[in-house]
Amino acid sequence: MSPYTNKINSIDLLLLIILTITAFITVTGLYEIQIMPKDEILVSALCIIIIIGGYIFSQNFQFLNEKALIGFIIFNTFFIIRVFLQNEESTELKLYFTHIISLGIFLCLLSTTDIALKTAIHAKHRYIESYISIFSILVLATILIGQAIQIYSEQYTLFSRPGGYLNPNMSAAITLIFMYIIHINESKSARPQPYTILIGLSLTFIIILLSQSRSAILILIPFSAYIIYTASIMQQKISLMVLITIAIIFFSIYQSDFIELAKSISTRFEGDMSSNYRMTLLNQGWSAFLDSPIYGNGYRYLEQITIYSSHNEIIENLANFGLLGFTIILTACYFLYSPLSPTFFIVCLLPTILFTHNFFDTYAFQAALGIALAIERFRLANMNDVISRT
Repeated sequence: MSPYTNKINSIDLLLLIILTITAFITVTGLYEIQIMPKDEILVSALCIIIIIGGYIFSQNFQFLNEKALIGFIIFNTFFIIRVFLQNEESTELKLYFTHIISLGIFLCLLSTTDIALKTAIHAKHRYIESYISIFSILVLATILIGQAIQIYSEQYTLFSRPGGYLNPNMSAAITLIFMYIIHINESKSARPQPYTILIGLSLTFIIILLSQSRSAILILIPFSAYIIYTASIMQQKISLMVLITIAIIFFSIYQSDFIELAKSISTRFEGDMSSNYRMTLLNQGWSAFLDSPIYGNGYRYLEQITIYSSHNEIIENLANFGLLGFTIILTACYFLYSPLSPTFFIVCLLPTILFTHNFFDTYAFQAALGIALAIERFRLANMNDVISRT
């Protein structure tokens, strides 16, 4: 019997609850809270739970995205063999499982989000659009709350780049992903909500400016202009008027703090010590690649000789694994993340690929990518046409 029915049932509800809880804990970084079990244990358990939920729903394991599963196998098979061949006694056991967990939560959320969306549309559950937007806004609000907690603690200030439960660059990257989800959900909706874009953009601006992530800010400015340009006329008018009003009010109340924050952000773009050191690391990474261009120097080679990574996934993987390994990783990425739109690539992938070293091993980021990819593919392919006929 087909899992798609014309009314919501207990199996649908169970899948939605499991998906919501798993997604919320992982994408917000709540698994990093001190009271939680170790992150690798908790996220692994969530992967198992969501696989069981998907199996209960579909009665087989074919709900797992086959193409992404191939990419998962290619990446982890290569990575485990390559790290094992380094033959270092100091290699932690956790290292072998990090990418299994991170890409595993990506695979699980990609697959389960996909079947949940298909079920909602086939059963004509009109709430699905609002649910996606509300969930995305709650994620952004939770990230901001995490930042606020840090700001009001003794260790952080408004200008010390609070990241919430994750590091500031990763929080900013995940924020962009969920703003993209709100954008694609609203732009393809038959019934766009006028205040959704406004709330999403407001939260996104605050989170990213507080994080002072240069890559996220560079993407945020043109992306925000694109969102407002493609929004409905009502959304454009409301968003622009309210955003300008809020900005004026807050600037008048917290003028000195905003000026100092603006100075801190501008300094990061003018070329601070961090920027200069990153350029040095990039050059060292490229030199390491040239020293061993075919097989590479081994995982985390730059960290072993400089304490820091190159903060660039391309240079990092070339230095670590050489052209041979880099080609295998690109092949895995093709199976994991394609097809995707150019806008998705620029907004959701490019900042993390170019400016961080945590693309593959951050559970929250990979979880967010899984949800966003499933929503984009389904919204572009099906949802608008189906809802407009209901």
